[in-house]
Amino acid sequence: MLEDKLPAVKRRCGIADGINVYDEEIAAYLDDCEQDLKASGVTEAVLQTEEHQNQILTAATLYVKA
Repeated sequence: MLEDKLPAVKRRCGIADGINVYDEEIAAYLDDCEQDLKASGVTEAVLQTEEHQNQILTAATLYVKA
C-alpha cells in the first residue's frame, strides 16, 4: 500500500526519479513502515484516508531516512 508512495519518498530523500538501484530496498522499508504503523494502532482506514496522506508520507520518508 505505501509502495505507491515510492516516487514521492525518493524525491523527499533527494534520489532522482531515474535512479532505480535503491527502489527494492526502499520498497521493503515502506512495507516495514506500514506494518509498524498498523502495529502502533494506525488503522487501515486512516492509512487510506486522503486527509492523512501527508502525515503518512512524512512517516514513510522518515522511516526510510532512518
